Amino acid sequence: MTLHGRRALVTGGAGGIGAATARALAGRGAEVVVADVNRADGRRVADEIGGTFVELDVADPEAWASIPPVRLAHLNAGTMTRLVPCTLADFTVENWRRVRDVNIEGVMNGLFSVVPGMRSAGGGSIVVMGSLAGLVGFGDDALYAAAKAFLMNLARSLAAPLGEAGIRINAVSPGEVATGMLPPNRAELLAGKGYHPLSAGTVAEAVVETLTDGGSGNVYTVVQGRGREQYAFGGVPRPERTG
Repeated sequence: MTLHGRRALVTGGAGGIGAATARALAGRGAEVVVADVNRADGRRVADEIGGTFVELDVADPEAWASIPPVRLAHLNAGTMTRLVPCTLADFTVENWRRVRDVNIEGVMNGLFSVVPGMRSAGGGSIVVMGSLAGLVGFGDDALYAAAKAFLMNLARSLAAPLGEAGIRINAVSPGEVATGMLPPNRAELLAGKGYHPLSAGTVAEAVVETLTDGGSGNVYTVVQGRGREQYAFGGVPRPERTG
């Protein structure tokens, strides 16, 4: 699907999955806005793809005023508590606020910024970045897992109201990816079990596919060797009828 004439936003676009998504979108003809706090790498990616760089702290609501209207948005910027497994000592107010501000507030600020323009334009498509960690009990980083679970439920819950304006929203939730957020020695540990981390490019292709297909309110997992798959959530218990 060609994206010529469409402007796309990628937050956290200076590296990893964000940079790969920016390249993939540009390869489809989109005009890409690369947003990140990292000026040097963000500008480098934007220059490489013929896009525009915007310095952006996603956690700052006022900073979003610098983002132009877009029809496609990959709200990707995120952070973990730390790269190695957390302990109870890491369960602090300071760590939670940092994880929450980037992963949750950063996405909420993005939605508040891009939705009005999409609504005025007659529609758009949004992908938020989930994680397999948000689908399980992930003791290695409970704060990160909780934030990702929030984002996936947010995408599911906002689909109906956003759909009234022709806006689609989905979440892409990969397993471990070979980026700077992969814990040290993790690739070697996975290889010893016969697994390998995903490439950023593989996840980026899943993001672009999700931005351009017709669904909404879905969570798509990306696992090595299986590609993009729609995750099937179990139903909740229903009360017994009393009469």
